[in-house]
Amino acid sequence: MKFAYLSIPEPNIMLIEYQEMAPSLAQFDEHLKELDDFLVHQKRNVVVLDGTKSKNFLPSPIRIRQAEWLKENFDTLRAKSPLYIYVVPNTIAQLMMKGVFLLTKNPTPYKVVKSKAVAMGIARAYWEAHPIASSEIA
Repeated sequence: MKFAYLSIPEPNIMLIEYQEMAPSLAQFDEHLKELDDFLVHQKRNVVVLDGTKSKNFLPSPIRIRQAEWLKENFDTLRAKSPLYIYVVPNTIAQLMMKGVFLLTKNPTPYKVVKSKAVAMGIARAYWEAHPIASSEIA
């Protein structure tokens, strides 16, 4: 089983769906490599990170690695996405996520919501309010 699945369910909306597993550091690095490869081929996307299925809290070494990756890719992430939407139904997980942002700030404006449906609605509304040039359609 993979730690996360990446897709483009609608134009210019990237969806990352985290699975119900606690990844090893190697599995997490594999996820980051897949994300790197995916980002190279994408244009501008609102990114929805769906942690609905994730029942496990990421251990500290993985949260640190996540913060390092955000720092390493800060400019690319900012250029590729005008908005991140985190789906985090669990309040404790929301607090842990804020811990990552204490180590490094998010590269773009972001919202935290409790359901994927709400996140997708916000993503669609973003593109309605900020139409994208046809050359930027993913």
